[in-house]
Amino acid sequence: MQADDKHSRQLQAVWIGIAVLALIRLLSIGLYPLMETTEARYGEMGRLMLESGDWITPWYDYGVPFWGKPPASVWATRTGLSLFGINEFGARFPHWLFGIMTAAGTWYLARKRGGEVATMATAILSSSMLFVVASGAVMTDMLMTVGITMTMAGFWLAMSESGPRAGGTIMLFVGLAVGLLAKGPVAVILCALPLGIWTLWNGKLLRVWKRIPWVYGLLVTLLLSAPWYWLAEQHTPGFLEYFLVGEHWNRFTVSGWSGDLYGNAHDFPRGSIWLFALAAFLPWTALIPAALFLGKKEHRQKQYPTNNQAQRLWSRFLLLWALSPMLFFTMAGNILITYVLPAMPAMALVAAETLSRHLPNRRSLKTVLTGIIFSSLTMLSALIYVMSNEDELKSTRSLVSYYTSQENDSRQLYFYGSRRQYSANFYLQRPVTYLRDEAGITDMAGQGPMQLAIHRRHYDRLTESIRSGLEVQAVFGEWLLTGSIAE
Repeated sequence: MQADDKHSRQLQAVWIGIAVLALIRLLSIGLYPLMETTEARYGEMGRLMLESGDWITPWYDYGVPFWGKPPASVWATRTGLSLFGINEFGARFPHWLFGIMTAAGTWYLARKRGGEVATMATAILSSSMLFVVASGAVMTDMLMTVGITMTMAGFWLAMSESGPRAGGTIMLFVGLAVGLLAKGPVAVILCALPLGIWTLWNGKLLRVWKRIPWVYGLLVTLLLSAPWYWLAEQHTPGFLEYFLVGEHWNRFTVSGWSGDLYGNAHDFPRGSIWLFALAAFLPWTALIPAALFLGKKEHRQKQYPTNNQAQRLWSRFLLLWALSPMLFFTMAGNILITYVLPAMPAMALVAAETLSRHLPNRRSLKTVLTGIIFSSLTMLSALIYVMSNEDELKSTRSLVSYYTSQENDSRQLYFYGSRRQYSANFYLQRPVTYLRDEAGITDMAGQGPMQLAIHRRHYDRLTESIRSGLEVQAVFGEWLLTGSIAE
């Protein structure tokens, strides 16, 4: 009885740790600026959608449509900004909610494996480094992860004899629609790959066909998602060709793809996605092997025996889900660490079952608590650092704030350079003029007093005659705010 009480207290401590971690992340999302490039770009797109009232086409800049992704995450950002104002909290809050939804979906799927496994899986997911960062970052990946988690959980529930078959089916096809509206066909591929292999591996083709109403279900998916694709092409012709061919073929097959209209291609060595997965799952990529090694003398195998058919089906399902992004992106060079995110619920479930199977309750729960504490302290340390070193961050918030605080200064602010600063648009809440060369500086200075924001490396490359006409008024990390001397 005493052991049961101790076990219950440990489970409660884990849930308290999860709640504290989620609360810390919630309180943090309004305390630091939107970062270049991804966060500031999608934050500005949400602001432009709010300003324009256009729910169909996300706008990359005034008059420039964004064809790189579907709009669901921008819809969410726009909603947050309309509720909380044009600020960091408003932009990030919906994406924090998407993290909560993903964690809740992971718990919901795991709950029949036992309260301990479900609790540990939720804790492991919630405290994984990539998940902590992405839960509250303005990007498209977390919403796609919500959709993929819904689809995978819905499939398993629909296939389960004791599960809610109708509810699972609805979850499956609605999840596909969410993925299509969050990031596009890649979400369908990341679901179809593991589910197709699982079906063939286990000889379940006929059962999968009979158990799930694919024709009606896919019609529901299309009814929910296809109208936007059609409307987007009507609003800005050319969208479908760029999005389907460029973003879903060239981006992943052409290293350093030069056709990207909205950023720079990321050319990594083939297979880098596996290294990204190890980094994304920290601290668990180190903590779980260490815990198993230290607890090898207390090895146990009393749960989920390997000769159990239901357990084999479940284990294969989780394994394929956890590996699907890595398998799909192994030969891709143009990748980001966030591409691992859809696999993380399955990775957390695999980790939780491994701990539960091979360690006593007290040791497995202590391991999970250790990971939560580590992640919480890491997050707090990172937050303290970014708040105390804002000028070193990839954002122009400090510069724009200083400029707008000069109440009696009517000088127009210009930016110098070829690379757009999305955070400048977001914080100024208006179009930003970029001067591309020294002739542009001369022309603007000749028209009257001005202020020029320029990165230090560009300032150092200016000719002496141009620099002599500029006075450095303030320094914000690598950014200089200058004014024309001839006023």
